[in-house]
This record gives sequence, structure tokens and C-alpha cells, in this order.
Amino acid sequence: MRNFLKIEDVAKIIPDRVRDSHKGTYGKVALIGGAVEYSGAIRLSAMALSALKSGAGLSTIAIPSFLVPIISQNILEVMIYPIKSSDNEILFDKENIDGLLKKVDVLTCGMGLGKSKGAHEIIHYILKNFDKKLVLDADALNILSENINLLNDVKCKIILTPHMMEFKRLYDAAFGDGVSFEEFEKDKEARLEKFLQKFKNVIMLLKGPITIVVNGAKKTYIDRGTPGMATAGSGDVLSGIITGLLGYIENEYDGTCAAAFVNGLAGEFAARDEGEISMTSGDTVSHIAEAIKSIKG
Repeated sequence: MRNFLKIEDVAKIIPDRVRDSHKGTYGKVALIGGAVEYSGAIRLSAMALSALKSGAGLSTIAIPSFLVPIISQNILEVMIYPIKSSDNEILFDKENIDGLLKKVDVLTCGMGLGKSKGAHEIIHYILKNFDKKLVLDADALNILSENINLLNDVKCKIILTPHMMEFKRLYDAAFGDGVSFEEFEKDKEARLEKFLQKFKNVIMLLKGPITIVVNGAKKTYIDRGTPGMATAGSGDVLSGIITGLLGYIENEYDGTCAAAFVNGLAGEFAARDEGEISMTSGDTVSHIAEAIKSIKG
């Protein structure tokens, strides 16, 4: 029997604000992304804003330095951390990346990052050295699929957020399955379990019409959302919500489940107001507050 997350479950996961608190109480979070072909100023801003709308105390976007003039025009409440770059390409610099890792409780990587040499080096270094909560999405997942054994030696609490094709790449890297996508998808839950038996330190959020969150011991289904969310940037918004909630929800499994629920509910509210055809990922961001208010009552 499937264990579907209910609104009352999420209400218990998301804590109330306490009077004697400050912005540091609710987490210092950061998102790494951006490349010359994916400058995505609005998308990056939406990710950071979704982290703040989800309740994070402080949100930072870490972007290649050449993108700072573009991105800085589109944000207000979010801090910018420039990552070294040259000739419109992100570069790995140990001191530069260490400076970011020391600042944050939650780090999310991959959205629009690209797969340059510098991007590979940054993701490899973070996996080996970060020791808090790490979310990998998009290009970070594709980089990971090229060296899947990095998962065997991580210090952090790691959350992977693939769609089905990204999960197939990860699975094939681990097991060399090589079956067709159609065959793979038919037996996805068994493959999820096999993957998490091999990599026991991982939480997997598998995106789809029904989102599955699993960590090897537990499995949760989230059926909130709308076909209108099949639009550019929706996964980025989800990553922002996960980042924001994990800033102040201690249990990373519960926080990931709650984020998927909030994202889907915000998307439903966006579709109600804008219609499934015309809604954008930015509309989902603008309904995060309504989603959380409806959950918390």
C-alpha cells in the first residue's frame, strides 16, 4: 500500500516560528548554478526567492563572477557569492569554494551549472569535503553519473532530485543496466530500492506525476501538483523550496517530503489562478506563501 503524504503530516513537519529567534535560526542556505549558456537570471532569482519564501533565514546564490552584473539586477533580498571564472567559464579555486562551504548549513548544486571542467572539479570537491546538507540537481546529477563512486565517500547528508531520465543515468552508472527507458521506467521502484541499497547515505526524490521520496528504510509518495508544472524552471523552484525548508527542518528526509508537497500545492494554486496552459514556474514561486499558509492553518 502506498504511503501518500497528507497535509496534516506536512503541518507537523514544518515548525512554527518562535518569538525569540533571528534570521540565523532558520538556516543559512546557498544555491550554486549558472553558466554562459544558462545565465538564467530570472530562474536563479526564482530559486533563491523560493528558498526564502519557504522560510530560510538567509539565502545566497553562488554564481560565476561573469554573471554577477546580470543576476544582481534581478534580486533584492538574496546575497551573491561570486565564484571565480575566466572567459565566461566557471573555475575551481579551493579557497573560493571553502569560503562558501563555511558559510552555509544547506547547499544545493547544479541548476544551469553546465558540465565544464571547472563545474566537474567543484562538484567533486564539494562531495568530498562538505559535511552538512547537500542537494544535487540537474547538471550536478549528470556530473555525478560520470563518477558515481563519489557517493561512497561523502561526509554530508545528501539528497538527489532526478527526473526519470537523470535517475536512469545514475542507475546505469552504478549497475551498467543499459535497458531501454521504457523497460527501466516500468520497474523504477525496484531499481530505486537497489540503488539505495548500494548507496545507503542517499535520499532520493524522484520527480514525476507522483513524486517518490525514499531513503532505503522509508518511502513516501506525494501526489500534489498539476500538468501545468511541466514547464521550464519547475525543477529549479523545487530545488529552492527543498533548500529553504532544510535550512531549519533538522530531519532531511521529512524536510524533503514536505518540500515536494509544498511545491506541488503551490503549483496547484498557480494553475487555479493562471490556468495550466499559461502558468510558469515563477507563478509557482508566487504561490509558495499561500501553500504554506494553507498547510499551517
